[in-house]
Amino acid sequence: MAEKEKKRKKKKGNGEGTIYQLPNGKWKGQVTLGKDPNTGKLIRPPFHGNTRKEVADQIAEALDRVNKKTFINPSQTTFEDWTSTWKTASRIKGTTWRGYETCLRNHIFPALGDYTLAELEKDPHIIQVFLNTMEKTPRKDGKISKILKELRKEKGLEQIDVAEELRIELSVYVSWEENKDRPDYEMLKKIADFYRTPLKQFLLSPASIIKANRILHSILEYAKRRKKLFSNPADDMDLPEADTEETQTLADDEMDRFLTNIMEYRYFAGYLLLIGSGMRPGEMVALKWHNVNLKDRTVTIEETRERVLNEDIDAKTKTKVINQDPKTKKSKRTLVIPGRVAAALRIHRYNQNKEKVLAGDQYNDEGYVFATPTGEPVEYRNFYRSFQACLKRSDIPPVKLYALRHTFATILLEEGEDLRVIQEILGHTDIRTTKIYTRVRRKSKEKAAIKIDGHLRKKKKSSEKETALQR
Repeated sequence: MAEKEKKRKKKKGNGEGTIYQLPNGKWKGQVTLGKDPNTGKLIRPPFHGNTRKEVADQIAEALDRVNKKTFINPSQTTFEDWTSTWKTASRIKGTTWRGYETCLRNHIFPALGDYTLAELEKDPHIIQVFLNTMEKTPRKDGKISKILKELRKEKGLEQIDVAEELRIELSVYVSWEENKDRPDYEMLKKIADFYRTPLKQFLLSPASIIKANRILHSILEYAKRRKKLFSNPADDMDLPEADTEETQTLADDEMDRFLTNIMEYRYFAGYLLLIGSGMRPGEMVALKWHNVNLKDRTVTIEETRERVLNEDIDAKTKTKVINQDPKTKKSKRTLVIPGRVAAALRIHRYNQNKEKVLAGDQYNDEGYVFATPTGEPVEYRNFYRSFQACLKRSDIPPVKLYALRHTFATILLEEGEDLRVIQEILGHTDIRTTKIYTRVRRKSKEKAAIKIDGHLRKKKKSSEKETALQR
Protein backbone atom coordinates (compact mmCIF):
# COMPACT_ATOMS: atom_id res chain seq x y z
CA MET A 1 0.00 0.00 0.00
CA ALA A 2 2.90 2.33 0.91
CA GLU A 3 4.51 1.61 -2.50
CA LYS A 4 1.34 2.69 -4.29
CA GLU A 5 1.21 5.90 -2.25
CA LYS A 6 4.84 6.60 -3.15
CA LYS A 7 4.25 6.17 -6.88
CA ARG A 8 1.13 8.30 -6.88
CA LYS A 9 1.73 11.70 -8.54
CA LYS A 10 1.76 14.72 -6.33
CA LYS A 11 -1.52 16.56 -6.70
CA LYS A 12 -1.22 20.03 -8.19
CA GLY A 13 -2.17 22.94 -6.02
CA ASN A 14 -5.34 24.83 -6.92
CA GLY A 15 -4.62 27.28 -9.78
CA GLU A 16 -0.98 26.24 -9.82
CA GLY A 17 -0.86 25.55 -13.57
CA THR A 18 1.73 23.16 -14.99
CA ILE A 19 5.05 22.74 -13.16
CA TYR A 20 7.75 20.28 -14.18
CA GLN A 21 11.46 19.64 -13.72
CA LEU A 22 13.89 20.26 -16.59
CA PRO A 23 16.76 17.88 -17.50
CA ASN A 24 19.25 20.33 -15.92
CA GLY A 25 17.52 19.96 -12.55
CA LYS A 26 15.80 23.36 -12.60
CA TRP A 27 12.03 23.84 -12.65
CA LYS A 28 9.63 25.41 -15.14
CA GLY A 29 5.96 26.25 -14.95
CA GLN A 30 3.14 27.74 -17.02
CA VAL A 31 -0.35 28.93 -16.21
CA THR A 32 -3.13 30.51 -18.27
CA LEU A 33 -3.60 34.13 -17.27
CA GLY A 34 -6.25 35.17 -19.78
CA LYS A 35 -6.43 36.03 -23.46
CA ASP A 36 -4.51 38.56 -25.51
CA PRO A 37 -7.13 41.19 -26.52
CA ASN A 38 -5.35 41.77 -29.86
CA THR A 39 -4.83 38.18 -31.03
CA GLY A 40 -7.30 36.22 -28.92
CA LYS A 41 -4.54 33.73 -28.03
CA LEU A 42 -4.13 32.37 -24.51
CA ILE A 43 -1.53 34.15 -22.38
CA ARG A 44 0.68 31.40 -20.87
CA PRO A 45 4.00 32.94 -19.79
CA PRO A 46 6.81 30.67 -18.54
CA PHE A 47 8.19 30.77 -14.99
CA HIS A 48 11.61 29.45 -14.00
CA GLY A 49 13.28 28.60 -10.69
CA ASN A 50 15.78 26.38 -8.91
CA THR A 51 13.02 24.63 -6.92
CA ARG A 52 9.40 23.68 -7.47
CA LYS A 53 8.36 26.06 -4.71
CA GLU A 54 10.08 29.02 -6.42
CA VAL A 55 8.06 28.43 -9.59
CA ALA A 56 4.83 27.87 -7.67
CA ASP A 57 5.37 31.15 -5.82
CA GLN A 58 5.97 33.02 -9.09
CA ILE A 59 2.75 31.60 -10.56
CA ALA A 60 0.82 32.55 -7.43
CA GLU A 61 2.21 36.09 -7.68
CA ALA A 62 1.24 36.31 -11.38
CA LEU A 63 -2.31 35.14 -10.63
CA ASP A 64 -2.52 37.69 -7.85
CA ARG A 65 -1.40 40.42 -10.27
CA VAL A 66 -4.08 39.32 -12.76
CA ASN A 67 -6.71 39.61 -10.05
CA LYS A 68 -5.40 43.08 -9.11
CA LYS A 69 -5.12 43.98 -12.83
CA THR A 70 -1.37 44.67 -12.54
CA PHE A 71 -0.13 41.71 -14.63
CA ILE A 72 2.57 42.36 -17.27
CA ASN A 73 2.11 40.78 -20.68
CA PRO A 74 5.63 40.40 -22.17
CA SER A 75 6.41 42.89 -24.96
CA GLN A 76 6.53 41.97 -28.65
CA THR A 77 9.34 44.52 -29.20
CA THR A 78 12.47 42.94 -30.64
CA PHE A 79 15.61 42.85 -28.52
CA GLU A 80 17.49 45.08 -30.98
CA ASP A 81 14.74 47.72 -30.95
CA TRP A 82 14.52 47.59 -27.17
CA THR A 83 18.29 48.13 -26.93
CA SER A 84 17.83 51.50 -28.67
CA THR A 85 15.16 52.42 -26.11
CA TRP A 86 17.43 51.31 -23.27
CA LYS A 87 20.43 53.29 -24.57
CA THR A 88 18.38 56.48 -24.94
CA ALA A 89 17.12 56.19 -21.37
CA SER A 90 20.32 54.95 -19.74
CA ARG A 91 23.19 57.02 -18.39
CA ILE A 92 25.83 54.80 -19.93
CA LYS A 93 29.20 56.51 -20.50
CA GLY A 94 30.64 56.84 -23.97
CA THR A 95 33.60 54.57 -23.22
CA THR A 96 31.33 51.87 -21.78
CA TRP A 97 28.95 52.11 -24.73
CA ARG A 98 31.88 51.72 -27.15
CA GLY A 99 32.62 48.28 -25.67
CA TYR A 100 28.93 47.37 -25.48
CA GLU A 101 28.29 48.40 -29.09
CA THR A 102 31.11 46.20 -30.39
CA CYS A 103 29.78 43.15 -28.53
CA LEU A 104 26.18 43.84 -29.57
CA ARG A 105 27.08 44.36 -33.24
CA ASN A 106 29.48 41.43 -33.56
CA HIS A 107 27.76 38.82 -31.42
CA ILE A 108 24.44 39.58 -29.71
CA PHE A 109 22.38 41.23 -32.46
CA PRO A 110 23.21 38.63 -35.18
CA ALA A 111 22.03 35.85 -32.84
CA LEU A 112 19.30 37.43 -30.70
CA GLY A 113 18.42 40.82 -32.22
CA ASP A 114 15.28 39.65 -34.01
CA TYR A 115 13.80 37.79 -31.03
CA THR A 116 11.01 39.60 -29.22
CA LEU A 117 11.26 40.22 -25.49
CA ALA A 118 8.28 37.87 -25.09
CA GLU A 119 10.08 35.07 -26.96
CA LEU A 120 13.21 35.44 -24.84
CA GLU A 121 11.18 35.36 -21.62
CA LYS A 122 9.18 32.36 -22.81
CA ASP A 123 12.34 30.38 -23.54
CA PRO A 124 15.50 31.65 -21.74
CA HIS A 125 17.32 28.61 -23.14
CA ILE A 126 17.67 30.66 -26.35
CA ILE A 127 20.11 32.88 -24.47
CA GLN A 128 21.92 29.91 -22.93
CA VAL A 129 22.41 28.32 -26.38
CA PHE A 130 23.81 31.63 -27.68
CA LEU A 131 26.30 31.85 -24.80
CA ASN A 132 27.33 28.22 -25.32
CA THR A 133 27.89 28.93 -29.02
CA MET A 134 30.14 31.87 -28.15
CA GLU A 135 32.57 29.43 -26.51
CA LYS A 136 33.27 28.03 -30.00
CA THR A 137 33.33 31.38 -31.79
CA PRO A 138 36.60 32.59 -33.38
CA ARG A 139 37.76 35.92 -31.99
CA LYS A 140 37.29 38.98 -34.22
CA ASP A 141 39.97 41.34 -32.92
CA GLY A 142 42.63 40.51 -35.51
CA LYS A 143 44.71 38.36 -33.14
CA ILE A 144 44.09 35.15 -35.13
CA SER A 145 45.95 36.72 -38.04
CA LYS A 146 48.85 37.70 -35.79
CA ILE A 147 49.04 34.27 -34.11
CA LEU A 148 48.99 32.44 -37.46
CA LYS A 149 51.93 34.51 -38.75
CA GLU A 150 53.95 33.95 -35.56
CA LEU A 151 53.33 30.18 -35.48
CA ARG A 152 54.24 29.77 -39.15
CA LYS A 153 57.46 31.77 -38.84
CA GLU A 154 58.48 29.89 -35.68
CA LYS A 155 58.29 26.66 -37.69
CA GLY A 156 60.10 28.18 -40.66
CA LEU A 157 57.20 27.49 -43.02
CA GLU A 158 55.91 29.31 -46.07
CA GLN A 159 52.22 30.11 -46.52
CA ILE A 160 51.89 27.44 -49.22
CA ASP A 161 53.26 24.80 -46.80
CA VAL A 162 50.55 25.53 -44.24
CA ALA A 163 47.81 25.68 -46.89
CA GLU A 164 48.82 22.26 -48.22
CA GLU A 165 48.94 20.80 -44.70
CA LEU A 166 45.41 22.07 -44.02
CA ARG A 167 44.25 21.05 -47.54
CA ILE A 168 42.93 24.47 -48.47
CA GLU A 169 43.55 26.98 -51.26
CA LEU A 170 46.54 29.26 -50.74
CA SER A 171 44.33 32.32 -51.28
CA VAL A 172 42.10 31.21 -48.38
CA TYR A 173 45.05 30.91 -46.00
CA VAL A 174 46.50 34.25 -47.14
CA SER A 175 43.14 35.92 -46.38
CA TRP A 176 43.42 34.65 -42.78
CA GLU A 177 46.92 36.08 -42.30
CA GLU A 178 45.83 39.38 -43.86
CA ASN A 179 42.85 39.47 -41.46
CA LYS A 180 40.37 39.64 -44.34
CA ASP A 181 38.64 36.47 -43.18
CA ARG A 182 38.80 33.95 -40.31
CA PRO A 183 38.91 30.14 -40.15
CA ASP A 184 35.88 28.46 -38.56
CA TYR A 185 35.95 26.45 -35.34
CA GLU A 186 36.68 23.09 -36.99
CA MET A 187 39.55 24.53 -39.02
CA LEU A 188 40.97 26.20 -35.91
CA LYS A 189 41.04 22.79 -34.22
CA LYS A 190 43.13 21.47 -37.13
CA ILE A 191 45.48 24.43 -36.90
CA ALA A 192 45.87 23.97 -33.13
CA ASP A 193 46.62 20.26 -33.63
CA PHE A 194 49.12 20.99 -36.40
CA TYR A 195 51.09 23.48 -34.31
CA ARG A 196 50.42 21.66 -31.03
CA THR A 197 49.21 24.89 -29.49
CA PRO A 198 46.19 25.66 -27.27
CA LEU A 199 42.93 26.09 -29.18
CA LYS A 200 41.50 28.63 -26.71
CA GLN A 201 43.87 31.40 -27.88
CA PHE A 202 41.92 31.51 -31.19
CA LEU A 203 38.48 31.72 -29.54
CA LEU A 204 36.49 34.30 -27.63
CA SER A 205 37.70 34.43 -24.05
CA PRO A 206 35.51 33.51 -21.05
CA ALA A 207 35.63 37.22 -20.14
CA SER A 208 34.00 38.09 -23.50
CA ILE A 209 31.18 35.61 -22.88
CA ILE A 210 30.64 36.87 -19.33
CA LYS A 211 30.57 40.42 -20.68
CA ALA A 212 27.95 39.48 -23.31
CA ASN A 213 25.73 38.03 -20.62
CA ARG A 214 26.23 41.12 -18.46
CA ILE A 215 25.11 43.34 -21.37
CA LEU A 216 22.08 41.14 -22.04
CA HIS A 217 21.14 41.09 -18.37
CA SER A 218 21.44 44.88 -18.05
CA ILE A 219 19.22 45.59 -21.08
CA LEU A 220 16.62 42.96 -20.13
CA GLU A 221 16.60 44.10 -16.49
CA TYR A 222 15.61 47.55 -17.72
CA ALA A 223 12.76 45.93 -19.69
CA LYS A 224 11.65 44.21 -16.49
CA ARG A 225 11.73 47.50 -14.55
CA ARG A 226 9.71 49.19 -17.28
CA LYS A 227 7.05 46.46 -17.06
CA LYS A 228 7.88 44.95 -20.46
CA LEU A 229 8.82 41.62 -18.88
CA PHE A 230 7.71 39.76 -15.79
CA SER A 231 11.17 38.22 -15.22
CA ASN A 232 14.69 38.65 -16.61
CA PRO A 233 15.42 35.73 -18.98
CA ALA A 234 19.19 36.30 -18.63
CA ASP A 235 19.08 35.35 -14.94
CA ASP A 236 20.90 32.18 -13.79
CA MET A 237 22.84 31.49 -17.00
CA ASP A 238 25.59 28.86 -16.93
CA LEU A 239 28.79 30.78 -17.72
CA PRO A 240 32.42 29.73 -18.19
CA GLU A 241 34.84 30.42 -15.38
CA ALA A 242 36.81 33.60 -15.99
CA ASP A 243 40.54 33.23 -16.65
CA THR A 244 42.69 34.67 -13.88
CA GLU A 245 45.30 36.74 -15.66
CA GLU A 246 48.31 37.90 -13.68
CA THR A 247 48.43 41.69 -13.41
CA GLN A 248 51.14 43.20 -15.62
CA THR A 249 53.85 44.98 -13.65
CA LEU A 250 57.49 45.94 -14.15
CA ALA A 251 60.05 43.90 -12.22
CA ASP A 252 62.73 45.77 -10.24
CA ASP A 253 65.44 45.30 -12.87
CA GLU A 254 63.00 46.34 -15.64
CA MET A 255 62.07 49.43 -13.63
CA ASP A 256 65.76 50.39 -13.34
CA ARG A 257 66.28 50.13 -17.11
CA PHE A 258 63.03 51.97 -17.83
CA LEU A 259 63.86 54.88 -15.52
CA THR A 260 67.35 55.09 -17.05
CA ASN A 261 65.91 55.66 -20.55
CA ILE A 262 62.74 57.73 -20.06
CA MET A 263 64.49 61.12 -20.11
CA GLU A 264 65.14 60.56 -23.82
CA TYR A 265 61.40 60.71 -24.54
CA ARG A 266 59.09 63.70 -24.88
CA TYR A 267 56.55 62.45 -22.34
CA PHE A 268 59.02 61.27 -19.68
CA ALA A 269 57.13 63.24 -16.99
CA GLY A 270 53.93 61.40 -17.92
CA TYR A 271 55.59 58.01 -17.41
CA LEU A 272 56.88 59.13 -14.01
CA LEU A 273 53.48 60.54 -13.07
CA LEU A 274 51.77 57.23 -13.85
CA ILE A 275 54.29 55.11 -11.99
CA GLY A 276 54.58 57.58 -9.12
CA SER A 277 50.91 58.34 -8.50
CA GLY A 278 48.93 55.36 -9.76
CA MET A 279 46.55 57.48 -11.84
CA ARG A 280 44.83 56.00 -14.88
CA PRO A 281 46.31 56.83 -18.32
CA GLY A 282 43.04 58.53 -19.39
CA GLU A 283 43.20 60.73 -16.30
CA MET A 284 46.79 61.63 -17.07
CA VAL A 285 46.18 62.81 -20.66
CA ALA A 286 43.15 64.88 -19.49
CA LEU A 287 45.20 66.65 -16.83
CA LYS A 288 45.44 70.46 -17.03
CA TRP A 289 47.92 72.74 -15.31
CA HIS A 290 45.28 74.27 -13.04
CA ASN A 291 44.87 70.75 -11.55
CA VAL A 292 48.57 70.66 -10.58
CA ASN A 293 50.11 72.34 -7.53
CA LEU A 294 53.85 71.75 -7.70
CA LYS A 295 54.52 73.69 -4.50
CA ASP A 296 52.28 71.39 -2.42
CA ARG A 297 53.02 68.42 -4.72
CA THR A 298 49.34 67.67 -5.37
CA VAL A 299 47.41 66.67 -8.48
CA THR A 300 43.59 66.83 -8.62
CA ILE A 301 41.72 64.41 -10.90
CA GLU A 302 38.58 65.99 -12.36
CA GLU A 303 38.26 64.44 -15.84
CA THR A 304 39.37 61.56 -17.98
CA ARG A 305 40.03 61.66 -21.73
CA GLU A 306 38.70 58.70 -23.73
CA ARG A 307 37.95 57.59 -27.26
CA VAL A 308 34.24 56.95 -27.83
CA LEU A 309 31.95 56.11 -30.77
CA ASN A 310 31.12 59.04 -33.01
CA GLU A 311 27.36 58.81 -33.50
CA ASP A 312 27.12 61.86 -35.73
CA ILE A 313 25.71 60.57 -39.04
CA ASP A 314 27.81 63.03 -41.07
CA ALA A 315 31.03 62.30 -39.17
CA LYS A 316 34.04 61.23 -41.22
CA THR A 317 35.46 59.01 -38.46
CA LYS A 318 33.84 56.21 -36.44
CA THR A 319 35.30 57.44 -33.16
CA LYS A 320 36.17 60.69 -31.44
CA VAL A 321 38.12 61.71 -28.33
CA ILE A 322 36.28 63.52 -25.53
CA ASN A 323 36.81 64.63 -21.96
CA GLN A 324 34.29 63.17 -19.53
CA ASP A 325 33.77 62.55 -15.83
CA PRO A 326 36.12 59.94 -14.34
CA LYS A 327 35.16 56.29 -14.08
CA THR A 328 33.44 56.52 -10.67
CA LYS A 329 32.68 59.15 -8.00
CA LYS A 330 35.70 57.88 -6.05
CA SER A 331 37.86 58.62 -9.10
CA LYS A 332 37.53 62.36 -8.47
CA ARG A 333 40.37 62.73 -5.99
CA THR A 334 43.48 64.69 -5.02
CA LEU A 335 46.80 62.84 -5.03
CA VAL A 336 50.08 63.71 -3.34
CA ILE A 337 52.96 63.08 -5.74
CA PRO A 338 56.60 62.21 -4.90
CA GLY A 339 59.29 64.91 -5.08
CA ARG A 340 60.93 63.35 -8.14
CA VAL A 341 57.62 63.39 -10.03
CA ALA A 342 57.11 67.07 -9.13
CA ALA A 343 60.67 67.82 -10.35
CA ALA A 344 59.98 66.00 -13.64
CA LEU A 345 56.79 68.06 -14.12
CA ARG A 346 58.77 71.29 -13.56
CA ILE A 347 61.24 70.27 -16.29
CA HIS A 348 58.34 69.31 -18.57
CA ARG A 349 56.63 72.69 -18.00
CA TYR A 350 59.89 74.52 -18.76
CA ASN A 351 60.19 72.61 -22.06
CA GLN A 352 56.54 73.30 -22.86
CA ASN A 353 56.99 77.03 -22.27
CA LYS A 354 59.90 77.05 -24.73
CA GLU A 355 57.63 75.41 -27.32
CA LYS A 356 55.01 78.10 -26.76
CA VAL A 357 57.57 80.80 -27.57
CA LEU A 358 58.74 78.97 -30.70
CA ALA A 359 55.18 78.33 -31.94
CA GLY A 360 54.02 81.89 -31.28
CA ASP A 361 50.48 82.51 -32.58
CA GLN A 362 50.33 78.94 -33.83
CA TYR A 363 50.23 77.62 -30.26
CA ASN A 364 46.68 76.71 -29.22
CA ASP A 365 46.98 76.78 -25.43
CA GLU A 366 44.19 74.72 -23.89
CA GLY A 367 46.02 74.29 -20.61
CA TYR A 368 46.86 70.59 -21.02
CA VAL A 369 49.87 69.30 -19.10
CA PHE A 370 50.69 66.86 -21.89
CA ALA A 371 50.22 68.56 -25.25
CA THR A 372 51.55 68.54 -28.79
CA PRO A 373 54.18 71.12 -29.86
CA THR A 374 51.27 73.35 -30.92
CA GLY A 375 49.24 72.98 -27.70
CA GLU A 376 46.57 70.40 -28.61
CA PRO A 377 46.01 67.55 -26.11
CA VAL A 378 48.26 64.60 -26.85
CA GLU A 379 46.52 61.61 -28.45
CA TYR A 380 46.51 58.63 -26.11
CA ARG A 381 47.74 56.32 -28.86
CA ASN A 382 50.71 58.61 -29.61
CA PHE A 383 51.63 58.57 -25.93
CA TYR A 384 51.26 54.77 -26.02
CA ARG A 385 53.53 54.43 -29.07
CA SER A 386 56.19 56.51 -27.35
CA PHE A 387 55.86 54.31 -24.26
CA GLN A 388 56.31 51.14 -26.33
CA ALA A 389 59.43 52.62 -27.96
CA CYS A 390 60.88 53.28 -24.50
CA LEU A 391 60.09 49.70 -23.42
CA LYS A 392 61.81 48.32 -26.51
CA ARG A 393 64.89 50.46 -25.89
CA SER A 394 64.93 49.21 -22.28
CA ASP A 395 64.70 45.57 -23.40
CA ILE A 396 61.33 45.11 -21.68
CA PRO A 397 58.56 42.98 -23.28
CA PRO A 398 55.50 44.99 -24.44
CA VAL A 399 53.02 45.80 -21.66
CA LYS A 400 50.01 48.12 -21.47
CA LEU A 401 50.29 51.63 -20.04
CA TYR A 402 48.19 50.38 -17.15
CA ALA A 403 51.22 48.31 -16.11
CA LEU A 404 52.70 51.50 -14.62
CA ARG A 405 49.60 51.98 -12.44
CA HIS A 406 49.69 48.30 -11.47
CA THR A 407 53.39 48.54 -10.61
CA PHE A 408 52.72 51.55 -8.37
CA ALA A 409 49.99 49.69 -6.44
CA THR A 410 51.96 46.44 -6.19
CA ILE A 411 55.08 48.18 -4.82
CA LEU A 412 53.02 49.97 -2.16
CA LEU A 413 51.41 46.68 -1.15
CA GLU A 414 54.77 44.91 -0.93
CA GLU A 415 56.10 47.78 1.20
CA GLY A 416 53.28 47.13 3.67
CA GLU A 417 50.91 50.00 2.81
CA ASP A 418 47.32 49.55 4.02
CA LEU A 419 44.93 48.24 1.35
CA ARG A 420 42.36 50.95 2.17
CA VAL A 421 44.93 53.68 1.52
CA ILE A 422 45.82 52.13 -1.84
CA GLN A 423 42.10 51.93 -2.67
CA GLU A 424 41.69 55.67 -2.03
CA ILE A 425 44.77 56.59 -4.09
CA LEU A 426 43.69 54.45 -7.05
CA GLY A 427 40.10 55.72 -6.90
CA HIS A 428 38.50 52.28 -6.56
CA THR A 429 34.90 52.19 -5.36
CA ASP A 430 35.13 48.53 -4.30
CA ILE A 431 38.10 47.24 -2.33
CA ARG A 432 37.72 43.89 -4.11
CA THR A 433 39.08 45.63 -7.22
CA THR A 434 42.13 46.76 -5.23
CA LYS A 435 42.70 43.20 -4.01
CA ILE A 436 43.85 42.08 -7.46
CA TYR A 437 47.24 43.51 -6.47
CA THR A 438 47.55 40.92 -3.71
CA ARG A 439 48.76 38.59 -6.48
CA VAL A 440 52.41 39.05 -5.67
CA ARG A 441 55.18 39.66 -8.17
CA ARG A 442 57.82 37.11 -9.07
CA LYS A 443 60.34 38.80 -6.74
CA SER A 444 58.14 38.02 -3.72
CA LYS A 445 57.53 34.49 -4.94
CA GLU A 446 61.28 33.91 -5.24
CA LYS A 447 61.87 35.17 -1.69
CA ALA A 448 59.22 32.76 -0.42
CA ALA A 449 60.83 29.89 -2.36
CA ILE A 450 64.24 30.67 -0.84
CA LYS A 451 62.75 30.65 2.66
CA ILE A 452 61.18 27.23 2.22
CA ASP A 453 64.26 25.89 0.43
CA GLY A 454 66.27 26.09 3.64
CA HIS A 455 63.78 23.84 5.40
CA LEU A 456 63.97 21.20 2.69
CA ARG A 457 67.73 20.55 3.02
CA LYS A 458 68.95 17.62 5.01
CA LYS A 459 70.38 18.65 8.34
CA LYS A 460 73.93 17.37 8.96
CA LYS A 461 74.05 14.61 11.54
CA SER A 462 76.14 15.51 14.58
CA SER A 463 79.28 13.43 15.06
CA GLU A 464 79.51 11.11 18.09
CA LYS A 465 82.11 13.49 19.60
CA GLU A 466 79.80 16.51 19.21
CA THR A 467 76.93 14.53 20.69
CA ALA A 468 79.03 13.55 23.69
CA LEU A 469 80.10 17.16 24.25
CA GLN A 470 76.45 18.28 24.05
CA ARG A 471 75.63 15.82 26.80
